[in-house]
Amino acid sequence: MHSALLHVVAFMIAGIALCLGGIAASPARGAEVRVVEADRFDDLHNGSIDVDSGLGNNLRPDGNVICNIDLRGPIEAGDLGRLKAALGQIRSRHAMATPRVCLSSGGGNYQEGLAISRFFMDENIGTAIPAGAECHSSCALMFMGGSFPWKGHINRFLDAGGVVGFHAPYVAGLKDQSYPSESVKVAFDEGVRAISDLMKLGVGSPLKRFPPELLDELLQKGPNEVFEIDTVGKAIRLRVHLYGIANPLIVSEQTLCNACVNMKYGAFETYGRGAKTDLCASPGTIDRKRTVKGMRFVYEVAPRGGSCVMDVAMERSSVQGWMYQVDEKGEWQDGLELAYWFLYPPNTRLADLSGRGPRPARPLPPTVRKEQSTEREELVRRIVNFVSIDYLGHGRLNHESRAALYAPQIVYFEKGTLSRDQVVADKRAYYARWPSRKYEMIENSLTSKSGAGDSLDVSFRYQFEVSDGKRTVSGTGTTTIGLVSRDGRFLIVRETGQVDRRAPR
Repeated sequence: MHSALLHVVAFMIAGIALCLGGIAASPARGAEVRVVEADRFDDLHNGSIDVDSGLGNNLRPDGNVICNIDLRGPIEAGDLGRLKAALGQIRSRHAMATPRVCLSSGGGNYQEGLAISRFFMDENIGTAIPAGAECHSSCALMFMGGSFPWKGHINRFLDAGGVVGFHAPYVAGLKDQSYPSESVKVAFDEGVRAISDLMKLGVGSPLKRFPPELLDELLQKGPNEVFEIDTVGKAIRLRVHLYGIANPLIVSEQTLCNACVNMKYGAFETYGRGAKTDLCASPGTIDRKRTVKGMRFVYEVAPRGGSCVMDVAMERSSVQGWMYQVDEKGEWQDGLELAYWFLYPPNTRLADLSGRGPRPARPLPPTVRKEQSTEREELVRRIVNFVSIDYLGHGRLNHESRAALYAPQIVYFEKGTLSRDQVVADKRAYYARWPSRKYEMIENSLTSKSGAGDSLDVSFRYQFEVSDGKRTVSGTGTTTIGLVSRDGRFLIVRETGQVDRRAPR
């Protein structure tokens, strides 16, 4: 029998409980599940699309990941019920919230792990493995189920100082013992069913939540072997968000070359028969072109031929953003904003990124050199975060519970100057009309200019989808809000806008 099947064939023999990896099921009480944050949600990270999309700024990390529920210890039957109870505590107060579960477990009951992973998908719950935590076997399957209700669905974060590892299902001694043929048949059927259940995770979604590469790696491992997501390349290929990276790389000709290789050529740790790892150590020919927004770099480093194009937006010699260009003839907006960790060589070990700074990079030429930080960059970041998270909140935000976003008096659409309570009442009426709402700011649409007094007028376009359960309307719109800064936070003093396009369904 093929060795890979030997790992799968005996999930259940004579009543032996199905487990993953080296931790066997036991009569223990199971994992400890507790609510650690019931009122604050990590909408910034939850709103990201995938590892090939920046989280609002791909020049640096966007801050810490918030955990709402903490799960620790071996996975046993009954843990799903404990998770449901913990989620109930949060959803009873915040019905539309997208909470996140932080995981630290050596694994355990396989079927319970699968059930929890499906629960995370069905209930739109994010997952994370924080620094110092390890998540193996059935815990790793749970981690892969991290979900978000809109804008891409993938919602799983790995701290560079955390560990996630996958084991193959296995029963020790199978090759050295004899079993009745009927028992082997039953075991084989159970094994096939278990792998089938694994492959069905996320069926119904266009996403490959459990990529074929991971399944192949898993089935090649024995009871004491593990496949870890321990390099930047593996995180990219398996679509896992990273965080907790100390001193991320600057944008340079070399690091942009790394991003090209990671995006276009599979982010493999080695390339070709010679096991070449760093295609960008000597990038070779680089074609540099000036564009309306900054610079374009065209690299000829592909292991299989072809060129790779990266765009860099500049303002006064400062890098404002960078993007992978799908077509050399395309404009800036035609490209894809990659996450900041694409700037590393694919064989970079995550453990090396968590505690000490990365290898130095050759800077861009002086005409396109990045200034490490500016007050303007910080202001832009704060405005983008305020609009996309605090104001829009992906459409799930209830302004009635966030009335402090508004000043005591607001110039509100054509209604003139209203009090904060009057604005909140108007919002409440809108929520009653459209109980289901999805909003998202359109990328690169935000502009700002000085407003009346010490305010700043911020305009942006957005896409939306609202429904009352019987009718659904989608489209795009434009909003302008006037902001003032008070005690380190923004307050809205003006709000106006209009729907640009509406498409009922």
